[in-house]
Parts: sequence; C-alpha cells; structure tokens
Amino acid sequence: MPLLRRRTALLAGLTAARPALPRAEEAATPMRWQVRDMPPLFAYTGGHTPTRLEDLGRGLIDGYMRQLLPLLPQYRHEFVEVTVPRAQALLREGKTLCSMIHLYTPERLAERYFTPAYPMPGQLQAQVIVHRSQLARIAAALGPAPLSLAALLQRPDFSGMMTAGRSFGVGVDRVLRAQAPGSGNLSPVVVVRHSSVLTMLRARRMDYALEFPGMVDEYLRSVGAPGELVGLPIAEASTIALSYASCTRSEEGRRQIEAIDQAIRRLAQPEHRATLLRRWQSPGPAERQRLNQYFDERARGGPLIE
Repeated sequence: MPLLRRRTALLAGLTAARPALPRAEEAATPMRWQVRDMPPLFAYTGGHTPTRLEDLGRGLIDGYMRQLLPLLPQYRHEFVEVTVPRAQALLREGKTLCSMIHLYTPERLAERYFTPAYPMPGQLQAQVIVHRSQLARIAAALGPAPLSLAALLQRPDFSGMMTAGRSFGVGVDRVLRAQAPGSGNLSPVVVVRHSSVLTMLRARRMDYALEFPGMVDEYLRSVGAPGELVGLPIAEASTIALSYASCTRSEEGRRQIEAIDQAIRRLAQPEHRATLLRRWQSPGPAERQRLNQYFDERARGGPLIE
C-alpha cells in the first residue's frame, strides 16, 4: 500500500474510533422547570407545554422567565407539567425540580430552597369564588364580605373544592391546616390538563372554590362568561408580596438555586433591567418606581436563599 494511502487509512481509523463530541445543548446539565397553564400568570402558547425557551409566553411568570433563563446558559432548560402527586414522587426519586409557580410558605422550606425574584403587582390575595346566583345565600349565611373562611369551612350546608397541593398565602393556608383531617366542607381535588375547579363550580358541582381573582377573570374571559363567578374577600387572607424561584432541597437543588439567585441579581442590574421592564410588564410610573427600588436592592445585595 502506498505511504499516502496508509496514512489516510490510519487517520480514518483514528477518527472513527474517537467518540463523537456532544453538542453544547446535549452536554449541558438539565434544569427542569415545573410549569402549569394558569393564565394570566403563566399561559401556554397554543395550549401546549413549552419545550424550549422560545415557547414561553409573556404572562407575569413566563414573561419573567423569558428574560431570566438566557442568563443561565450553563443549563439546558426543560419544562415539565406534573400533578402534585407526580411531583412528590419525583422528589422521592431524587429528581430536582425548579419552579417559579410555587408560592413561598414556611412549610415548603422543608422540601424546597427559595430565592425572591420580583415584587407581585397590586394586592394579590386569594378569595372565595362563588356562582353569582349564590351571592344572596352566602350573604345570608355568613354576613357581608370579607368572609371568615374558618366559619365557612364549618358550615354543613356548603361544599367547596380546591386544587390539591396549592398554596393560597400564609393566612389562608393557616386556616386550612387548622382543620382536622376529614372535617370541614372543602375537598382538595387533583386537577389535570384542561380541567379546573372553576369549571366544576360553573357546573354547580359545589358551592364555592378558592382562587386568585386575576385567574378567575382570565378563565371567565376564555369561556365567554364574564361575571358568572364572583370573588369574595377572605378575612384571614394575607397579601402575597413577592414572587420566588425555588428548587428541590437537595445538593443538586442547592447548586441550581444558587445559580438562579445569581442570575436574578444579574437581571436586576441596570444594563439588563431596562430590557426586562420593556419586554415584561411595561409598568406605569408608580409601578416602575416600585420595581426599580426593589431591583436596586436586589442588584446591590448578596445571595438571598432560604
């Protein structure tokens, strides 16, 4: 065999024996984000679970994630929609899940790390949601709003439903935890894709539900029934002031929440903040001032992880 041909064959053999280098997106460590279609906070584009960054919508949560996740290029971002029981099973299996749809609660610190991301707009409080036709009955039984949720739970002539595993803020959660197992009239239900306790409420399968007013308004708009369901303030409800990112409380979860916290502080820097506010919320003057004050503190401060 001529020398040139032997060298060519040798090089070909070495090339074939060398393992293929993985592409950057295949080599990156996955960061799995738990998501749920819950407009206007997080809205699936085209009704489908996002599969890539470009699929994220422009709601309050997913719009923020569109600006945050590019600052985490060391991770391959994956989006998973799971029910609460499935999420708990993944945690037991040692799988790390991160999220921006989980409210911060002291009880959740046992299983998740949290870091604050941004202030919530307005006064976000959970409400008792009823069918408009039941307003007089509710008022006759419990008096004018704000209603005592603790009193409502003990009424045998009312029945309610809530999505299992949801938090509705510290005040409402405290009332729910105080109920002895099997007591009260509020039943948690596992909600899967394309189902909602609000749909059940419209069908009169119960008398009331717990939800946030913005999500009720968006749901009624989507089904063409504005005003059919009404929100009543809850006396024990607390205002939810901040939105948080969170990750599973594990070694991997700690590394990922530290990276997310660092990216949040980078996003709060002036050079990123202007783009964030323009593409995310487009706030008015008063809200812009409030956001800038918060982001100034976040940008100058160190890590904030619980």
